[in-house]
Amino acid sequence: MKHRSVRLSILVSAGVLLAVVPLSAWAQQGHSAPNRPVHHLPLLSPTGSPIASKQAVIVFGIKGGNIRPWNASFFSDGSVIGNGINVRTGQLMQPRPVLKGLLKLVNAEHFYSMRNRTLCPRVLPDIASRYITIYRSSATKTVTIHGSCSSNFNQLYAVIEEMAGIGR
Repeated sequence: MKHRSVRLSILVSAGVLLAVVPLSAWAQQGHSAPNRPVHHLPLLSPTGSPIASKQAVIVFGIKGGNIRPWNASFFSDGSVIGNGINVRTGQLMQPRPVLKGLLKLVNAEHFYSMRNRTLCPRVLPDIASRYITIYRSSATKTVTIHGSCSSNFNQLYAVIEEMAGIGR
């Protein structure tokens, strides 16, 4: 029974990811897109395990305010580890396509053109800020939002949170 619910959760998450990426990509049709950053996932052996050491690809979480901070990390080998929070996913079933899909969504939501820090209007200081960090071979980018005034960030955060298995 547990395997069935885990499989269903993964299928639902994958469906959400596949549904979101094309919608975001269609939203930008007709606009000239700037050069997008290139993501390089670590090389994998024929068995699917990373040749290089395990590396963080995406880290997200909350900090500040009057709530205990937490974060969750997606690693190049497909492991998903929470720090201060429980993650249901633990290990992505097919890490390479899932991580590539998440990184496509990162581009579709214009993550690299977002400001590093956004303070939304009329948000109390005791509310925690949400953040996403993306690690690339050439650079690292962190976006922190205090509030919910960025729909692109909100959508990206919700999908990443669902893929990690963090339910609210």
